[in-house]
Order: sequence, then C-alpha cells, then structure tokens
Amino acid sequence: TQSRSSAASDVYKRQVEKLSLYSLDINTLSGIEAFVNLKRLYADANNLQTIDVSKNVLLDTISLTSNNLISIEGIPAAKKLKWLSLSSNLFTEFTLENTSVKNFLMDHNELTSLNISSAPKLESAVLNLNEITSLDFSNSPLLKVLNFSANKVRTINFENNINLEYIYCSSNLFTEFDLSMLPNLIDVRVDRNPTLTCIKVAAGQNTYALKLSSYQQANTNCN
Repeated sequence: TQSRSSAASDVYKRQVEKLSLYSLDINTLSGIEAFVNLKRLYADANNLQTIDVSKNVLLDTISLTSNNLISIEGIPAAKKLKWLSLSSNLFTEFTLENTSVKNFLMDHNELTSLNISSAPKLESAVLNLNEITSLDFSNSPLLKVLNFSANKVRTINFENNINLEYIYCSSNLFTEFDLSMLPNLIDVRVDRNPTLTCIKVAAGQNTYALKLSSYQQANTNCN
C-alpha cells in the first residue's frame, strides 16, 4: 500500500505544471526537483533562504517575492523562462544567466553587484532600492523598460539600448547622462541626482519625456 501511495505521488508530481504557495510559512522547497513538468512557480511571502530549480527545466515563470533568499540555483537550465521575480529578498550580488528571460524584477534587495551580461532577450528590468554602483545592459538590446531608482549608479551607457522607452533612475549618483542615441523614449525620470545638472539629448529629440529636478536641464552639449 505504501509503495502504491508513493508511486501515485510520483505520478502526481510529474503531472503538476503550476504550484501556488503564497504565504504558507515555508522554509524550504526541498523536493521540488520531482516536479519535472513544472512551468509556473509562485512561492511569494515565505521564509525561503535558498532554492534549486535546476531540475525544473520547463519553468517559464518564477515568482519568489518577499522571502529571505540569498541564493538561487538552476536559472540557466530554465530555457523557457520569461518571468523572474526575486523582489524583496536579501541578495547582495547576482548574475542573471538566462538566454530567454524577458522580465526581471529584483527591487528591494541589498544588491551591490549585478551582472546581466548573459540575458540577451531582456525587455524589462526593475532594480530600484538596492545599493548597485554599476550597471551594463549592452548585451540586452531588446530592453524597453528600465527602473533602477534609489541606487548608487554613477555612469551608464545606453548605446546598445536604442529600444528603451521608459527609464526610471531617480536618486542615484550620476555626474553625466546621455540620452542622445535613444529615439523611442516615452518617460525618463532622472531627477534627484544631486551631481547631475545636464542631461545630453540629440537635436530635435523629444524632451517632453524628461522629468527633471529644478537644477537640471536637457541640452545637446553638456561639456
């Protein structure tokens, strides 16, 4: 009987495509490797510190917001992943290695270092309220939405991000900011950067998209 029960449990786990585990006071997801056909994992508002999804290769959605995570293993193995939310956790550094992920949320962490050089299909990134000092999205040419307000970023290069439409980077430490190569901007917020007085734009570029502080101006020449 026990053998039959175990076999039935294994069959069930192989059939599951979605797990919803919201706010269940869970400390571990040990055993999740048995859910080999899992596509969507929602385990927000728990007590998870680490998780390994390397056996869950069919995942297209991972939402682990509001846990105590300091590490996650197996993200590169999820070749169909589109949505990854790790907001409101305890990460101090992170490397996003995934060639399919489109939406990445990692705001409200303790990040000082973030490497997104291996995320070529990224379209949106939400990273506000961290301690990040440097960002490079040059390998994410499809990026449309970028939010990293309330960090410590000083410089950023948008030359390979011509599809950007929304940039929210208030309350950083920029000394220069060049938007002149971005023709598709809809909304840009670069206010409350105390050492940034001039935002470089191209002649004829739409500056109505800019939200600036009173001491800032948009100009074609910021020398």
